[in-house]
Amino acid sequence: MLHYARAVCRIAGPVIRAETGWLSRGVKDTTSGSEAERYKKVYKLINRVSRALHVQFHVEGWENHIDDTVALYTPNHASFFDPLAMLSIDTTPMTFVAKKEIADFLIVGKCVKYLNGLFMDREDIKGSLKVMNEVEQRLIDHDQSWYIYPEGERCKDTLLLLKEFHHGTFRNAMRAHAPIVPVATYGTFRVLKLHPQYKKYPVFIKYLKPLYYEDYKDMTSQEVAKYCQDEVQRCISFELRKKDNEIMSKLDKKYRFNQII
Repeated sequence: MLHYARAVCRIAGPVIRAETGWLSRGVKDTTSGSEAERYKKVYKLINRVSRALHVQFHVEGWENHIDDTVALYTPNHASFFDPLAMLSIDTTPMTFVAKKEIADFLIVGKCVKYLNGLFMDREDIKGSLKVMNEVEQRLIDHDQSWYIYPEGERCKDTLLLLKEFHHGTFRNAMRAHAPIVPVATYGTFRVLKLHPQYKKYPVFIKYLKPLYYEDYKDMTSQEVAKYCQDEVQRCISFELRKKDNEIMSKLDKKYRFNQII
């Protein structure tokens, strides 16, 4: 717990000032400041949180990041830290579709609201459709890029790596003819452990080859979901876990994670 106590001491000031100041005001007035200005504030705040938690990001495939237009990014989901990881590395304005429970989370919920993100109740089918239709329209309007977790919930089994990607995640982006970028992540599950074990926490993120409209125009949403799931699974299994093992073995000589999936 000393790890978290030190982290809290380092970031308590900036977090409290944000919670009671610009973040709260910005949630109430979504028109205050440009999209770029608002995103820059969140990016700087979340970076301080990640540094305080001693997270070390290893990012690859940035050439696959879409900079000239809006896009849908579909990472796998293993931890509550996942949105913070994306906000720590992506310097271009974007936002999230998050489950409704996140809305009440300290900092994270307000950051999603501040970035004009949306919250989805998975038990409310009509409400979920409304949320995804709004994502579609905002992609058509070139309003914002989106990060959506197609598994719908965290995969807590580090051996399973990821759950099935729901094809509904992709349908609206396909109708908007937006690029779809699979994103593979590994290591976030260690960051917020109740009993932290390490002095540093490597997190691996790789942006995979995008699917443009010309690539998926003859595919179904089920086929696109399966393709993205397979690509993320392959990258985690045969690339990211190998690199993770190399670094973690240096941090902890007893660390072993050699099972191949």
